[in-house]
Formats: sequence, C-alpha cells, structure tokens
Amino acid sequence: QAKYLPMLFGFSMILSICFGMIQFFLNRFLKEAGKFVSIILLMLQLTSSAGSYPIETVPNFFKKIAPYLPMTYSVSGFGTNVFGCH
Repeated sequence: QAKYLPMLFGFSMILSICFGMIQFFLNRFLKEAGKFVSIILLMLQLTSSAGSYPIETVPNFFKKIAPYLPMTYSVSGFGTNVFGCH
C-alpha cells in the first residue's frame, strides 16, 4: 500500500511527461540517431538507477554516471512515495 497515494499519482504523471519530452526531443532533433541514443540512454539508466540492484553492487562506471541520469531520481521518488523513506 502506497504511503502517499496522491503524490504517487502526481509524481507518475510528471515523470511520464518528462520522459516523453526527452524521447520527443531525441527523435525530433536527432531523427533516426535519436532512437539509437534513446535505447543507449535507457540501458544506462536501467543499469545505474538502483532500481533492480543496490548502487553499491554495480561497477564504478555506473556509480559515476548515476547522478546525471533522470531515472536515478525517479526510482528514488517512487521509493519515497510508496514506502515513505528517502
């Protein structure tokens, strides 16, 4: 059960708009290369966001790029909204 249900819905909507805008930007300005860049960005984010595995268990490269990727903060935000902790 989510601890902050209204915030969870609001956060989800804001995130979907943000990630959609990133995707739109990449596809609009980079055309076909934007699709490739978005796949690479997705793979980097899934590995370094600490959603599946704790950040302490990933290689140093992913630890260094994690603060610059938006999914790191989205996973943290979902954890805060669902569990009530940071």
